Amino acid sequence: MEFNIDKYRPKARKQKTGRSLQVLVVPEGGVQPRTFVLTARRMLILKIAAVLLVLHILFGFYAYAAISHDRLRLRSLEQANRQLNENSRRIDELSAAFKSMEELDGKIQAALGLDHGGQGSPGAAESRSAGIALSLERPYPDGRSQKSGQSSAPEQVRVGEKIIMTQASAQSDLHEYLRDLPTYLPVEGVLTNDYDASANGVSASRHRGVDIAAPRGSSVRAAGDGVVVFAGWTESLGHLIILYHGKGYFSFYGHNQSLLVGSNALVRKADVIALLGNSGISSAPHLHFEIWKDGVPQDPKKYILAFARM
Repeated sequence: MEFNIDKYRPKARKQKTGRSLQVLVVPEGGVQPRTFVLTARRMLILKIAAVLLVLHILFGFYAYAAISHDRLRLRSLEQANRQLNENSRRIDELSAAFKSMEELDGKIQAALGLDHGGQGSPGAAESRSAGIALSLERPYPDGRSQKSGQSSAPEQVRVGEKIIMTQASAQSDLHEYLRDLPTYLPVEGVLTNDYDASANGVSASRHRGVDIAAPRGSSVRAAGDGVVVFAGWTESLGHLIILYHGKGYFSFYGHNQSLLVGSNALVRKADVIALLGNSGISSAPHLHFEIWKDGVPQDPKKYILAFARM
């Protein structure tokens, strides 16, 4: 029998074949290079991780875009909600103002003796404005006694003297306590024509107010809180403003150069409402100023504090 020695020799191991990647890192400064071997399995893991990372980044961009869009939409909705609330508030204010104006309209008609039954007719508003505008062209009945809310001062400004707003008259507490009462001097200037108290109020030639001469363009101020019931042109007083102060009180501002407020406007005491001028039947720039109470003209010197030389 033949002896076979190759049978007992160790067999050589088969080397596993596969793809791998070697990475050589060569640092600076003479440090020994390092080698990293990436096997096919590790490379597969890295590829999967890279794909997941890219998907994560893409999802992050999508989520950020969606959140940004939602934020913009939320801001738009909040802005729309604020606008709706503001519009609702304005509607409430306009409703309250309209109701107040309706009440004032009734008082004005009662004070001027206008027809209340014509309120619902198509030309009611025009007839009411015309009646107010013509109040200077025709005298009011003077069957009632004049009632003044204030007594005249012992010493007052006379014709030819200058009327100024002294610190005492300008800062008087009466202006604040009686805001709707015409107590504030409309314009500083010289008293050129006084209130005529001698006539009985029926005569059309009666001077039912005071004239205050001042430079053209001077500011004309409201004598008290009120609502503008007329702002327009009349033949005799030119550009005219009429304020209703409540409780039957009206104030008239005539011969203005221009008007700064319109009908139905609400004004506060000392607000500038016009610029002094020479419109209408007038010989020089001045303000014609009247105060009426319950359809009867009053002496403005009994109300305007500056006339009392405070």
